[in-house]
Amino acid sequence: MSYTPSFVVADSLDDLHGPTTGEVTLPNHLLWNPPDPFDLDDDKELCAMLRIVLRAAHSLPNSPSTWIVAV
Repeated sequence: MSYTPSFVVADSLDDLHGPTTGEVTLPNHLLWNPPDPFDLDDDKELCAMLRIVLRAAHSLPNSPSTWIVAV
């Protein structure tokens, strides 16, 4: 049996409407033990939050567009 990754692709960049500034606390289904909120004004924290969301995108109950924005 071989591993086949799952991919999630937005129909349009206009569908991506996640937060771009401020603080975000991810729900437990994305991050079991959420740390302090992610400060999206800090590039390292923004990247960490996006990495978590993108890794879980195929299993999100709602579209990952809740968390990702096209810039």
